[in-house]
Amino acid sequence: MFKSKKRLTFLIVGLLLAGGLWLAKPRLQRYALQWIVLHEDTPGDFAMRDVVEQSPDRAEALQKLWATGRIVPREFVTGYMRDKSIYTVFASIWPSMKPVALEAVCYGDMDTQQAALTVLEAMHDQNAVPIALAMLNDVDPQVRYQALLSLERSNDRRMVPIFIKMLEDKDVSVRNRAVGSLAVITDQDFGMRIDADEDARAAALGKWKTWWEQHKQQYAQFTLPAPADWHTMPMGNAPDFSLPDLDGNKVRLSDFKGKPVLLVFFASWLAPCIRQVPMLKEFHEKRGNDAVVLAVAVDDLKDSETGKQHFGLEGTLTDRLKKFVTDHQVPYRILMDSEGRALGPYSGGDLPVAIWIDRDGIMRRRFMGVRSAQTLSDMLDSLSSTPTNVVMTSNTRTGG
Repeated sequence: MFKSKKRLTFLIVGLLLAGGLWLAKPRLQRYALQWIVLHEDTPGDFAMRDVVEQSPDRAEALQKLWATGRIVPREFVTGYMRDKSIYTVFASIWPSMKPVALEAVCYGDMDTQQAALTVLEAMHDQNAVPIALAMLNDVDPQVRYQALLSLERSNDRRMVPIFIKMLEDKDVSVRNRAVGSLAVITDQDFGMRIDADEDARAAALGKWKTWWEQHKQQYAQFTLPAPADWHTMPMGNAPDFSLPDLDGNKVRLSDFKGKPVLLVFFASWLAPCIRQVPMLKEFHEKRGNDAVVLAVAVDDLKDSETGKQHFGLEGTLTDRLKKFVTDHQVPYRILMDSEGRALGPYSGGDLPVAIWIDRDGIMRRRFMGVRSAQTLSDMLDSLSSTPTNVVMTSNTRTGG
């Protein structure tokens, strides 16, 4: 009789435990997924989205992803905020997420910066305009270009003197953007076209300058907030890796510590990557004693869903790259990353993607696309002049 009662007790306890585990299963699964995502170097977008969407506190989940300090989660957080900022429901978590946005807009990754600036705009935050004004002084013309777009979207006629000033920018794309912004704000058009030749562009710029001489008194009464105390913020230690070069020698990124490194991920068959080669060659020839150019080929990466290569590439990667080096007379070192393991923590996305790493092994700037040799040189010079501990907060004074 006693044994029967004991067995019954064990059975009831077992059933209660099983029931409790069954009821807690979704919560346990959520915690397990969150733990994996927070500790994975390159978590997938779908997994991170599930963690946020399933969390009872989305702001807390986003803050935890941001706090990892890694590129991939941080890009996701700002991208998620940008996508959701157009919905009124985002307003409920904005007070909690504003400090993240203000830190993100200083983060050295250009994509993260721009997404955060878009969020500040969408939330009509008073820091948006001062930060965009400060970005106009950045060494990267694409940062200046995006800042002009941000100021243009404000549709504020007080910005006209700013756009006029940017007509003198040394980068043609920035000058063209300034002209486009002026046309939007003033409803004037002096025939400036992106595909125009140098003479036509010079003539249009001359007309804008003449227009400004005739109208600048109308804008003398306007005042703008002072630019924010904004600088790009370091992105943490560069993830180390070991990859073979074209001769089969193993090369570690950390081997170059003590000297700035321009790390470039590229595919030899991709048009933008091919267009980048002359710029990298010129920079290498001019500043090769001051910095290392290290290019990592990811030609053989496979589609994550199908497991197939995107293109029918023939021959071994080594043979193709040796031909690439010969055809383009590449003077800098090339490594091979067939499986994308080195690329992953740097969040490749579109190619080419480049990361500036300072002599201490700290990532200082990340950007996609082609940059001129002069811009790369300006970026190198900025590594020693940019503050290493700048963080915008909700209490940061932006002036005005």
